[in-house]
This record gives sequence, C-alpha cells and structure tokens, in this order.
Amino acid sequence: MNVLFERTGCEYDEGNLRDHSRLVGEKFVESFSKAGFEYHKPAEITSDIDSSVRFIGSITNLFKKRILGLDLPESGYFTIQPCLRTHNQKSFEEPDSPIKWGSFFTMLGSAAPSSTYEHSCATAWQYFTEGLNIDQKNIVVQVSADDEDLQKFWKLNSNVEMEVGKQDSKYYRWKYGNQDMFGRGITIGVNSQRDEAYKEVGNIIKIEKAGKEIAVESGFGVEAIIARIFGLSHTLMSSGIAKAFDLRAQDNSDMSRYKLADALFGTCIIIKNGVKPGSRDRARILRNYIKAVCLYACRLNLTLRDIILITKKMEVELPKNTKNSSDEVSKLLLVYLQQVNEKYNIGLKNG
Repeated sequence: MNVLFERTGCEYDEGNLRDHSRLVGEKFVESFSKAGFEYHKPAEITSDIDSSVRFIGSITNLFKKRILGLDLPESGYFTIQPCLRTHNQKSFEEPDSPIKWGSFFTMLGSAAPSSTYEHSCATAWQYFTEGLNIDQKNIVVQVSADDEDLQKFWKLNSNVEMEVGKQDSKYYRWKYGNQDMFGRGITIGVNSQRDEAYKEVGNIIKIEKAGKEIAVESGFGVEAIIARIFGLSHTLMSSGIAKAFDLRAQDNSDMSRYKLADALFGTCIIIKNGVKPGSRDRARILRNYIKAVCLYACRLNLTLRDIILITKKMEVELPKNTKNSSDEVSKLLLVYLQQVNEKYNIGLKNG
C-alpha cells in the first residue's frame, strides 16, 4: 500500500473517496506551486471558452485561446479542471461493448510555453514519486519511436522505465479541433503493485501549430490515479457514483451496470449545470444520456424509483457552485426520465 494514503485508510473505501481525491489534488497543487507554476481558475464544463467542444473536456479547452495567442506566462499555469467527455454515447448503443473511462472526471493539468517541456516533465515526475509517494519502479513512460526529442529528458533519468514504440505512433498524437493544431506526447502509466499491468494516468504533450511548437500541456485524471494506487479495475470505481452503485461488488465483465452508472452520473452532472434535454447540441447529448439511463435500468430490472433513490445517495458527490442544486437535480431527473421513457416507449417501470 502507498504509505501516503495511510491517513485516509489503508484500503480503498468509497466512503473515503473525497478524502482520497482531496489528497491527490493537494499534492498536485503543492508540487506545481513549488515548481513556480501559477494557479488558474477552472472553467464551468458548459463554458463557451472553446467553441470546438460542447463541454470542457481537457486542459487544452481551458487554455486554447492563450495557447494559440502565445499568451502563456513563462512560469506556466496549473489548474484542477472538472471535465466531461461524451464519447461513451456510442458505447451506450452497444450493450456488450466496454467503456474504458467515465464520462465525468477531474483533470489535474498545466499549460506552459513549449520551451518548458523538460520542466513540466520534471515537475510531473516529482508529483508522482515524491508528492504521491509512488515507487519509481511502478511508473512507466511510453513514447513513440518517432519522437526522439520527447525521449531525451526521460533517458537522462536512469530511474525511469521507458517503453519506446509499444503503441503505434498515432496513439501518441492529439488533435484539437483546429486543422493545423496537433500534439505529440508521452503517456505516463502506473502499476498498482496488485497487478502486473501499467495503466495510463495521464500525458505530457507538446502542442504544435503549422509545424511550430507553441506550448506544452500536462493532464492527469484524479480518478485514474486513485484507481491505480488502489488497484481498482475501472476508473468508475473511484468516481462519485461508486458508492451509490457499489461497483466494486460487481463483475466488470458485464458492462451494463457500469454503463448505467456512467450514464446516470453524466446525466446528473449535465442537469446540474442547467442544461435541459432537447434535439440540439448539449440538449441532445443530455437526451442521449437520459435515454441510456432508461435502457440500462430496464436491462438490469431497475425501476424509476430505484434510479431516483440511487441519485439521492450520490447527491453529495455532485460538484458545488453550479446552476441547479443537488436536490433540484433529483426532481428534474424524475421529470426528464418520465418524458424520455414515454417518448421512446422504453418500458422503464415506475416501481
């Protein structure tokens, strides 16, 4: 067990989730502040700061205007950003297909001028090995064989296990909505000591525009980090929905319960940010998530009443300072579930 977490419980417990998450965030703030990065306030997930996305889903979305305008301070920024990615909508339509990540998560990240790549790498390494006290032997850095410039820093650190070319080069490439803006980066994986597999917890990426390096960003998922430290098989087990659904007691070979948990948590997050279901943009996405809740609740023989009871259990885990209160979320969810269930004739029973 990672000794850092002894004060929050030697074994993972969903009841201590907020303590675990807070500690992971505190150590991140401590590491990046000490390294000279400036704190930047996060954005609401419904912010229009990046018009290429419906919801804020990455550190890049928060800083894109500054990145493109070469307006990042030399010291760089760091932040803790709530994120919502809705890629799981496609998996909701295929009951047996897996979902790798939860839709809603918290991202620890930084953005700085491209000349600070080595400093960003060194700060991230310090965060994981000293801040979180993860044994160096349980960390791996993966990088494309084509990116020798990204390998240099890690090669100079003899304590780093580096895997070059394990994945196709495309795996280490990112697109940002702008045709001539893309990223090349490294992936950091952690072995929990409870299994032999290294699983991804985040990335450090050089961002380029029109062939010129313009920034470096890092991003690490709080839920992914906690899952790896405690040897959990899925990041949803370390998310705000985990306790309400008791996911650790479930067989994750059946994705139905995980998909219901993800769809319900995502639905509540979107509702809490003031979105109503409809046929366009964010409203359409919310409608799709609500439809998935109805479908997977039926698949698991749960009723409308069951879903509302589960929602009330997880209300305390919903983000604060959003447009709707947690109590309003349950009330609105009940109305929206009834509307979608009736419109699509899904068959979710009242209970």
